[in-house]
Amino acid sequence: MASERALGVSQLWGTLRRRLTSLGQRVYWDVRDIFSRPREVLESGAVRFRVLFVCFGNVCRSPLAEEIFRRKVAKAGLAGVVGIDSAATSAWNIGKRPHWKARACAARHGLALGHLRARLLTPSDLDRFDRILVMDQRNLQDVLGLAPQPQVAARVRLLLDFAGGGEIPDPIHGEAADLERVFCQIDGACDGLLTTVAQEIERRTATTAVRTRL
Repeated sequence: MASERALGVSQLWGTLRRRLTSLGQRVYWDVRDIFSRPREVLESGAVRFRVLFVCFGNVCRSPLAEEIFRRKVAKAGLAGVVGIDSAATSAWNIGKRPHWKARACAARHGLALGHLRARLLTPSDLDRFDRILVMDQRNLQDVLGLAPQPQVAARVRLLLDFAGGGEIPDPIHGEAADLERVFCQIDGACDGLLTTVAQEIERRTATTAVRTRL
């Protein structure tokens, strides 16, 4: 009986300790990013290709994908040519910063998310973006539900289609290790995506050059 009581107390203390740690981490990241202002997405007239990342809440997977891809695009010398954004299929978190777990994960990899704010996917996004990348089948169905036309459906893909296929799970209720796995999935898929985008930009540039000569 005493051993069972001790086990119960130990489990209770473990749960309490995890919750307190989580609360402390959340407060730290909220204070750290309190002065991070929302960033306006300003595009130059040189943008030739637009990419939109979409997940359920726009506070974890899609903002991570946005900044991971933004860094890769910049390293490839295409920063002024590729427009990048992210959005949510639900209105739960509109106007909020990315979840503190996502911000902490990004920071471990030299990225910042504090300036981002969740926004809702709109029908106009489906016309404006050349490629719309979703994280899982639920996202895919939600996006296609906004505009099921074939020409739109052709621009919507699962992000992991660029890394062998599959879905990227929502790690929001997981531990740091779960965020790291998702980061690696997104990072690998963005490499494949960048190759495809660069090829499309090259094709469009060549087509424009030919038309100019004509």
